[in-house]
This record gives sequence, C-alpha cells and structure tokens, in this order.
Amino acid sequence: NLFQETELSLLLCQALREWCRADCAMINAGLLLGPLSGTVTEYDVLSICPHPINPCVVELTGEELTKVLRESMDKTL
Repeated sequence: NLFQETELSLLLCQALREWCRADCAMINAGLLLGPLSGTVTEYDVLSICPHPINPCVVELTGEELTKVLRESMDKTL
C-alpha cells in the first residue's frame, strides 16, 4: 500500500528531518514505489524512489501546521 506508513517511509522522514535540521518532516504518499530488503544497492533505491527529492524548509505556526496535517488526511481534497 503506497499510502501506508512503513519503516522505510519513517526512516526517510527521519533522515530528511535531520538533514534539514527541522522539527518535523513529511513526504508525499507514493514517493516510495516499493519495499527494500536484504542487501540494498543504489539501483534498488533508485528503482523504488525514481523521483528527485528536493526538500524545502517552511516555517509554520502551530495553527498552520495543524491545518496542513488535517488537510493531508482529508481524502476529499
């Protein structure tokens, strides 16, 4: 399920948060196209994540972050 939280998506968010020195991080659903297991090569990573990741840091108030999180869970949008 591309829209379900996984260990890999959590690891990517954690790495992104640390790399950007941010308080939190989010990735788009469907960014990771499959799982990884065993010995992982660069080809494996590029196969499941073929899109370039261009992170940006955005400063939000608590109210704005709450709105973003609520909207991200709204399946009608």
